[in-house]
Amino acid sequence: EDILDQKDQATVTAIDKLLINLVEQENETTALLEQKASTQMGCISIVIAILLATLGLFLKDSPLRFTTKQKKSFLILSCIIISIFIFSMYWSYKAFVVREDYAVYNINDLFKIIEDKEAGFKIYQISNILENYQIFIVNSQVNDAKANALLLAAKSFISGIILFSVLSLGIMVLRNKKEV
Repeated sequence: EDILDQKDQATVTAIDKLLINLVEQENETTALLEQKASTQMGCISIVIAILLATLGLFLKDSPLRFTTKQKKSFLILSCIIISIFIFSMYWSYKAFVVREDYAVYNINDLFKIIEDKEAGFKIYQISNILENYQIFIVNSQVNDAKANALLLAAKSFISGIILFSVLSLGIMVLRNKKEV
């Protein structure tokens, strides 16, 4: 606050505008991350439904085609794959709801400055700069947590798709091998 008070009005105004822009960018980033998390949760739900339906089709008539050991292996691998997708959905949800520490502008602080008859425009700007700086710091940390959760969700989603592909190929190979 003391450093800003020593600066000329043009510098304080430029810093104020810069921080307002940074806060707006963080708000846009938050909206984008939440949109991605919401989309990801929907996609994962669809994939889980397709996975369950596909496994049902693959394993149809399984008592005639697969040994008990093979069926247990498929069941275990299927549970692991579904768990991976559920883990992915959990992290997508965490990215969507991380807002406990999300900061917003405190309008009461603005009114306190306005009520102070001795406070001039520069004091208002300095207060605004400090408020926006705190909002930027807190919200960028929240957005980092959201981005990390989305990254974990995406990695587990890709792992689930790869494992499901391997399981599908294994089932198809075993079914074709039994038919020959």
